[in-house]
Amino acid sequence: MENKNVESDISHCYILPWLNIEEDIRIGDVTFKQADPKKLDDGSNNEIIGSLAKSMEHFVKCNGNSTDQAALCFYKDQWLFQKDFQGMQNIRDAVDILSFLVISRLNILCFNGNFYLGQPPSSEKFKLATIPLFIEGNKKPKVFYKAGVKTILLDTGKHYFDLEPTKHGYQELTEKQYDSKLLELFNHLISLPRNEEIERILRSLMWFRYSHTESDEVDPFSCILMKMTAFEILLDLPDRDARLTFMESIDNNYVEIFKNELSFFEFVKENREIQRRQVGTTVNENKNQSKLAWWAYDFYKLRSRIVHGDHLESKDQKRDDQEYNELIMADLVFSWLVSEKLQQLVEKCDSLTRHIFFDAFEKAGWLENKVRLTRFEF
Repeated sequence: MENKNVESDISHCYILPWLNIEEDIRIGDVTFKQADPKKLDDGSNNEIIGSLAKSMEHFVKCNGNSTDQAALCFYKDQWLFQKDFQGMQNIRDAVDILSFLVISRLNILCFNGNFYLGQPPSSEKFKLATIPLFIEGNKKPKVFYKAGVKTILLDTGKHYFDLEPTKHGYQELTEKQYDSKLLELFNHLISLPRNEEIERILRSLMWFRYSHTESDEVDPFSCILMKMTAFEILLDLPDRDARLTFMESIDNNYVEIFKNELSFFEFVKENREIQRRQVGTTVNENKNQSKLAWWAYDFYKLRSRIVHGDHLESKDQKRDDQEYNELIMADLVFSWLVSEKLQQLVEKCDSLTRHIFFDAFEKAGWLENKVRLTRFEF
């Protein structure tokens, strides 16, 4: 009975402990704001706000130093929620969208020569922590910290996070660190009635974020599997002949769209012989596809080698003819496909959103520049 009473007094808030935002970011009904308890003047229980403030004082990095950066999640202008809160999936979707916006932006900046990425950016900045806060009579408030499968109950003390993000970190999150045009497209998307295609986009973003996990327990080949899962969900690849379907869908459904924008560019083609399965046998077939589509074919083949337990070495993460490893290349292609799907679904085509991929595709060797254009600056 005592536990039941305590449970009824619990309120929750949701925080991104490592994310320091410069200004509010709205994604649908969810808004990310700086987690400043002093500004939470919304009639909430002052003891609850005090508990949140005390909890935030004890957020510490792996080295033991306090962190002064965190983002608080608001849903329909509320930040404090009771058990069985119905908008939790909306918050998770918004976190996945924000993670995608920032990571895809970093990837494009890298390909367009702003800096070099040795490894894909970490998604740990977007780890969502649940902070239940409750008061038992006149007793001192207790604070729970929960992230993933770990829960720590403390009367006093510090909340130690598993790992402070280190890979190509970004400090304050400003508009320059995400594509505002893509954010606008996402806000259009989630305002539409939900259907299977929209749900697939959102689920694929979750796996995209997973593929950027920074952990000693998650190796790059595991991240490749998670990235390919994101592709399979996004494109709704079939159980059979998924590799060929992946390759052919790139050319048939997406490269065709680019042709209207490619007055001075053309996709590089490559002819290869492949084996296609037929009933009871396999047949050899010559196919002339874009090099971008062949990249998709080979990436799925790498996925299959991992799944079937082939011996792989670190050199298998990168092709000899590419400057970047397969995970970074996959980020580029996935970002492009999501951008195209968004523009198709919300019927809001923006050629500038497409142009940001031109230089990156040329650098990857997938596009040829017929007449050299001035580099697109953004």
